[in-house]
Amino acid sequence: MVSAEQQPKFLTEREVCSGPDRRGRYPIARTALRREVAAGRFPAPIKLSPGRIVWSVAMLDEHDARLISEARAQSSGGVE
Repeated sequence: MVSAEQQPKFLTEREVCSGPDRRGRYPIARTALRREVAAGRFPAPIKLSPGRIVWSVAMLDEHDARLISEARAQSSGGVE
């Protein structure tokens, strides 16, 4: 049996996005997030059912690490 610590962790759209009444993982509105996904600049969500999408925390961590790496490469003139 898999322990709770080993289970994959997921975030809903509400937990990923910020809104007027909450602070999400990213300071981005839902509509802007959807545009970023459509443009390929943000990981696509996992569709669990017609009205339920989630993102894997591991997938978001990888995305963040890639963005940080790209930003560092740009700031150092392309040399990492």
